[in-house]
Amino acid sequence: MATIQLTVPDDERDHFAEQARRAGQPLDAWLLDVARQHAGKPNANSDRRFKSLEELQAFFQKCETLPGPEREPDWEEHLKNIDESRRKGLPHV
Repeated sequence: MATIQLTVPDDERDHFAEQARRAGQPLDAWLLDVARQHAGKPNANSDRRFKSLEELQAFFQKCETLPGPEREPDWEEHLKNIDESRRKGLPHV
């Protein structure tokens, strides 16, 4: 297995680390998944399906333990964020 050293601006590193945390992955695994998606390769979880109701319930229980915003944004806020994300796209891609 190879080790790759990347130079990443602190603000982007923090953003990536937050995305990885939300996905329940270590940063290196999250970065690999994003790179695979960009390269057109499936990631390790791409065909993952819940095999039972218990697995689904366990997933939602795990999600409940993750820290998140204090309140859920209203729908207009969601739409604004979606639109902004579409306009920006992925940085440096």
